[in-house]
Amino acid sequence: MEVGRALDQIAEIHQQIAKGELYRGYRSLPLAASGLMGLAAAWLQPVSLGTADPIGFVMYWTAIAAGAGFVGSSEIIYSYIVHDSGSGRRQTRKVIGQFLPSVVGGAAIAVCFTHLSAALVPLLPGLWAICFGIGTFASRPYLPRASGWIALFYYAAGFTLLWIARGPEPLTGWWVGGVFGVGQLLAALVLWWNLERREPSTPLRIRLLGWRSSILEKELTNEARSHSRGGDRIVRLRRNWAHIRPASARAGVQ
Repeated sequence: MEVGRALDQIAEIHQQIAKGELYRGYRSLPLAASGLMGLAAAWLQPVSLGTADPIGFVMYWTAIAAGAGFVGSSEIIYSYIVHDSGSGRRQTRKVIGQFLPSVVGGAAIAVCFTHLSAALVPLLPGLWAICFGIGTFASRPYLPRASGWIALFYYAAGFTLLWIARGPEPLTGWWVGGVFGVGQLLAALVLWWNLERREPSTPLRIRLLGWRSSILEKELTNEARSHSRGGDRIVRLRRNWAHIRPASARAGVQ
């Protein structure tokens, strides 16, 4: 078998498996814990922050968002550092890269609004919710289909908060913690129901890709044995195969 053609085929299989599998880095328990943190923070928010200290309101919820974000992504961080293979880490970077720009955008809006005028702070809870919905929708190709409803929830909540925002009225923590808490709990339910409740059946297309990969592995072994001194192309071919095997395993390929 020609080594160059095998390299091309393995690269193609790697891309198709990546498109056909769901990202399993997000876990329901950390997301639910982050949602409960948001609800607890809304309950515990000092009344003075909502009435006389809008800048303190922004700082309070920025700190809560950082803590909840760390809790919600703790499983991803641990797996990335300890367990994930090279292909798994690439997929994690791709999925997080889809979501992260909306978070950065929400933070940038908060900095600009607080710098321009404290009167703009009541608009932030609605804009934060919309930004979170944008990030969720951007990540949807790698998540269960029901995640689209989570994004719509954040859109609807953000629109409602912008509609009812009034400068003179007190800023309530439920505008931020309530929306985020409910959204994260819903997201945890979606992940548990679609990914963790039971192992999903492997799609036929992914199974066929795994069968094709097995044939390539055998041909790869024969090719390597036919060379008494393994050249760089053989080493490269084996490295490509090492990347594709973990992706096949995560997709349920036998």
